[in-house]
Amino acid sequence: MHINRPAVLFLVCTAALLWTGPAAAQEILRYKIVSNDTVAGSEVDKFGPDGRIDSTFEFNDRGRGPKIAARYIIGANGLPLRTDVTGNDYLKALVDEHFAFEQGRAHWKSTSEDGASPIEGFYISNNGPGAEAALLVAALVKAKGGLLKLLPAGEARLERVTDVTLEDHQQKLHVTEFAVTGLSFEPQTVWLDDQYRLFGTPGKWFAILREGWESKNQQLYELQRKAGETRHAADDQADV
Repeated sequence: MHINRPAVLFLVCTAALLWTGPAAAQEILRYKIVSNDTVAGSEVDKFGPDGRIDSTFEFNDRGRGPKIAARYIIGANGLPLRTDVTGNDYLKALVDEHFAFEQGRAHWKSTSEDGASPIEGFYISNNGPGAEAALLVAALVKAKGGLLKLLPAGEARLERVTDVTLEDHQQKLHVTEFAVTGLSFEPQTVWLDDQYRLFGTPGKWFAILREGWESKNQQLYELQRKAGETRHAADDQADV
């Protein structure tokens, strides 16, 4: 029997490309961490199949600073099914934190606590990267009534604050500022793109911004500051 070797070779190569296609299509987002107008570190977020996100995060502050590797497995409802965060914190202490939601029960363990809950919720790690804030917002968008149970404790609500279309290096990108209430005394804000991926957290002295868009820190910071002032004025008026 005659075998058409070029045709067989073509089929084999095509199959190999299809097999490796998902890995090649993995989405990777890179960020610069800027402190006092100087690049002090970076974050890299890799989005794989089946809800897997791998993130590395580190910066140097005069010899101090965290170095973190995190992996998240996200369910269809936007909540983490598994979270693993390892490395060292700002003061170089060990970080070894793990969370899993299995068989209807949540369990978490770190160097500071060991807990469990029969209630599904969004686990807030002690030393997570910036990507975790974006994952929380995405989960809140999916949550019914805009309210989400937090683990180990608490609950969070989401507010859409403002948005803007940025322009740089002949590109346009629409980003939105979200405020999450329930993480601390003040709402925590973060900017995301239209796919609910982290864009950045601007700041006067410390900022995390998507690579290539660092020049937009001041523009976003001013928008964020003005929105914050408007919110505080509305709160003061409500108290009168």
